[in-house]
Amino acid sequence: MKNSTAAILEEAQRERERRAALTRQDLERSYHALQESGYDLGLCISFAADLAGSRQIEYHYELVVEDWKRARTKQLDLEHGFAKRRKEGRDFLFPRLDAGDAFESVHAASLIAQSFYSWDQSEVPEREKLAPYLIRYAGLPSPELRQIAIIAMGWVYAPCHFQAELECLCTHLVSDEDVLCRAWSASAFMQIFFHDAPVEPIRERSLPAFRQSLQQEIDDFALGVAIESMKELWGWNIRLSQAAVERRDHEAIEKARKRALKLVNQL
Repeated sequence: MKNSTAAILEEAQRERERRAALTRQDLERSYHALQESGYDLGLCISFAADLAGSRQIEYHYELVVEDWKRARTKQLDLEHGFAKRRKEGRDFLFPRLDAGDAFESVHAASLIAQSFYSWDQSEVPEREKLAPYLIRYAGLPSPELRQIAIIAMGWVYAPCHFQAELECLCTHLVSDEDVLCRAWSASAFMQIFFHDAPVEPIRERSLPAFRQSLQQEIDDFALGVAIESMKELWGWNIRLSQAAVERRDHEAIEKARKRALKLVNQL
């Protein structure tokens, strides 16, 4: 057993060393072969692992940008491996936030947010640096880019900008003309709690916005997401399944709205 474990570890180390030694030319040849294969799934997985384990961060980013521009169903999910680069990746991405291209900047900010896997005190300065960008991007004219920024905000608890983040999410929850921006704002309150933010300030600041959302929201999905978030934040026992929200079950969501309003009025 010991020999077997040692052999596995040695093989893993050899694989890490092989990937670290890959040149841009090596990866370009592999990518060309991947394209010629019609993006065979096995080759996609192998190429993504090689790319993420290489030192070719610039080429990795070029392909990530290319991936962002594909239809969602055609993407190769290369940004997941880039997020695993952690600080190296963030150091590379931060200058892109001021590059002037809104599409690339918002996606780069989201990728930085994805790289914060769990609370780490050493990452706080980077979280504080990123939060103002996300707040600004949440005000962009494009609803698609606003959605990305709002979702990413839920992954970034930045203590010094926490109140500003909450204010931003409240505004979009009740005022954004885009349904998904309202839905993801509701979800972001829950997500930022899941990502280590204290719950009491979230409850205090978000309650008036959630109450308004319960009273005025006309879209079943956005309303369902808001109720789901409130269930998590306040620990309510409201019978509304995620499946019902996803299929936009109007009857189930309306019943949950009535129950949620009663509970809100008791707070």
